[in-house]
Amino acid sequence: MKYSLGIDIGSTTVKVAVLDSNHNMLFSDYERHFANIQETLADLLRKAYKQLGNIELHPTVTGS
Repeated sequence: MKYSLGIDIGSTTVKVAVLDSNHNMLFSDYERHFANIQETLADLLRKAYKQLGNIELHPTVTGS
């Protein structure tokens, strides 16, 4: 199955979402990044990995 990872990095938060090939949302979360974007994104990706396991993701990134 093909999975999509959406990442939105804004001025105050990082948001991530994982969808399956039928566009069902399997995971979503967001956190304030307090100007520490890389660590916040890594934390969110670890949460997704913990919930979903080892799946192949195709990322898309948006943001300001």
